[in-house]
Amino acid sequence: MAKIVKIAEGTYRPGSNNIGDVVAIHDDNVELGSAYDTFEIVNIEGVTAEEVREELQKTAINIMETNIDGRSIFQYEKDGKIFEVDKRPQYAFNLAELKQADVLNNSKDEKLIILNNTKSSNIELMEATEVVEERIG
Repeated sequence: MAKIVKIAEGTYRPGSNNIGDVVAIHDDNVELGSAYDTFEIVNIEGVTAEEVREELQKTAINIMETNIDGRSIFQYEKDGKIFEVDKRPQYAFNLAELKQADVLNNSKDEKLIILNNTKSSNIELMEATEVVEERIG
């Protein structure tokens, strides 16, 4: 069983993280103590932590950092366009839409599909500017 640890109201810090950000992914042999009480934990039976990580990484967005005039610029490509953001997100993925009830009575494959359909990349949640002239590379 995979345990997905997500930011919840008690751990939300505006400007630093978002509700639903994936903080950690553990297998069921990892004991989550009281330090995790303020996080939302989604347990996915029949799926390992590694399988969850692999599913998330399938569509990970590569963030490129470059230095322009002494300032760090973060850029990513999507749909053939280059976008620029001011900072790298603290957490790569957000699963705010994933709820425990969504993954209770499904097959392993269905659970991975649900996971894939409810995830978003945090870089896409940030305010971004489309770059007309490509700067990456």
